[in-house]
Amino acid sequence: MSRLVYILPIVLAEACASSGSGSRSASDRAKSGKTVESAKIETPAVRAGDAGAQAQPGEEEVPEWLKKKSPDDPVVLESRARAAKEHRQLLQLFNEKAAMIDFANGIDASEAEFIGRAYFTMEFGACGVTEEARDGGAEWLIRPRVGATGHRLTEFIRIDKSTGAARYGSGPATEGKDVIEYKRRLLQENVERFSNRGAVQ
Repeated sequence: MSRLVYILPIVLAEACASSGSGSRSASDRAKSGKTVESAKIETPAVRAGDAGAQAQPGEEEVPEWLKKKSPDDPVVLESRARAAKEHRQLLQLFNEKAAMIDFANGIDASEAEFIGRAYFTMEFGACGVTEEARDGGAEWLIRPRVGATGHRLTEFIRIDKSTGAARYGSGPATEGKDVIEYKRRLLQENVERFSNRGAVQ
């Protein structure tokens, strides 16, 4: 049995525990003609691990209880500091992995999975996971799973082995470097959001 079976419920429970936003939701993708096996797709913030199924870190949502407190409240300051530290660690890990990718040298399976996770966030938001890359000839095929229960999309995220360009199904391709830069900016925004000491937005 695949390790995905064991990991998926735990990862998704954490991934979909809160609400947040991504760039384009899977529900929007469904409206454009791509079938999604889920009636409603949430896109919350998550903390990503490195396992067979990968949670997608997205824009961090500030909890309602935190919004109601004064920015100088010790609880707020402690919560902000802890969140900022976690996001800095995520960004550092992301940058370290991104720096290891040599697009001129072709894309291997682990690099494809890294790009695929970033592409998932860009296309579908934060709530969901991606499976391990499969060999699809000239492309790596990565199955996306969306929502709190991990429903599978009907198409694959496709990563070009030569260039690292990413696309979903037969849709338009996005350069791998652009996908990585999108995810980097999102993680940087999370760090900045929780590092600022002003009023909670």
